[in-house]
Amino acid sequence: MTIFYSIGYTAYKWAVQLASIVNPKAKKWVEGRSHIFSDLEGISTSDKIIWIHAASMGEYEMARPVMERLKVEAPDHKILVSFFSPSGYESRKADPAHDYACYLPHDYRRNAAEFIQYVQPVLAVFVKYEFWPNILTACFENDIPVNLISATFRKDHFIFSAFGKPIQKLLKKFTVISVQDETSESLLLEKGFANVTRTGDGRFDNVLKLAEIEYNRPELEAFIDYRQSLIAGSCWREDEDAVLPQIMAHTSLAVILVPHDVSESNIARLMKRLPAPAYRWSQRSQIENPGEYRVLVVDTIGELRAMYSHASIAFVGGGYKTGLHNILEPASYSVPVFFGPVHYKFWEAQAMIDAGGAQEIENPKTFTKALNTLVMYPQKATEMGARARNFVEKHAGAGRAITELLLPQLRS
Repeated sequence: MTIFYSIGYTAYKWAVQLASIVNPKAKKWVEGRSHIFSDLEGISTSDKIIWIHAASMGEYEMARPVMERLKVEAPDHKILVSFFSPSGYESRKADPAHDYACYLPHDYRRNAAEFIQYVQPVLAVFVKYEFWPNILTACFENDIPVNLISATFRKDHFIFSAFGKPIQKLLKKFTVISVQDETSESLLLEKGFANVTRTGDGRFDNVLKLAEIEYNRPELEAFIDYRQSLIAGSCWREDEDAVLPQIMAHTSLAVILVPHDVSESNIARLMKRLPAPAYRWSQRSQIENPGEYRVLVVDTIGELRAMYSHASIAFVGGGYKTGLHNILEPASYSVPVFFGPVHYKFWEAQAMIDAGGAQEIENPKTFTKALNTLVMYPQKATEMGARARNFVEKHAGAGRAITELLLPQLRS
């Protein structure tokens, strides 16, 4: 790979190391790479390892249905999952869908060679956007079949620029590139890729399976107290500008706010901004009459997905600036979905709008008008939620399709 890539990667690594002095997440990123091989001590030389790399939680959820199927279809193999980010590793390292978990090693030739020599995978699978040149080169040099799954591409993707040509050459060596949508498939075929096939996105399979799990939270039901409920999930400050006016515009709604940033400083800031009585989820045991409150602020992590099962309406954050969060989770519970206008990188957002299960919210007035209809006519909310669920069901099946592409590579 070019000297410019090596310089750029090294500069990035040094920047994270410097940030680790004050940033806990950066510290985990640095420290995690110091215990990669201790994480893998359980691997035996007789293990036939399927190596799956996911950058973080979102990519892991795409691959999880594939892992579950491989456990059944290839029971004599072991699954190793590597992560780039601390959030993915910390939250999914003990998931029973895989056998081993570790951080991805730094993308230097020596690190890549040592990792491949130690793990000796019989198959490598990268999820969505993960292109690490030295690691990929090490795989090819060791005749390991390499696959990319649940990928998406746009015309402005960096691999189609002059700087991305080396990555294009590597991608054409992949055994299979499975993409989520027709646009990505057509684009790669136009660029001369012969190894591309459309299989969909494993997240659809995953959210449908998780939606089958019953979630009982009497404390949440006590707050909602038979009212229609609005859950605003993974919200940033920009999302608050659209959501908070609805607290006073629709006084019959029980509003549940789930900020993406649950730091004490951010929660305290949000509590001061609320125009109606509110309490924190962490303080629920101290609240005698939760149904008398208008707003609940969730200041813990890990509960949002299941909380959507109690929602009448969902607003998903990230659609004004940072990047849209998971809209499939509320849709899997037959909940109508709303989000901001910045979602061009997420094909499922426009597709769900077209299916009638979601709506883009340009500004607070747009949201107020949409909620007026759903609050006044709850049946319309039910119908919109049903269309959202149908959209998810229609696009399920990626786990099976991808697994069928991988299994022949294990038998060859």
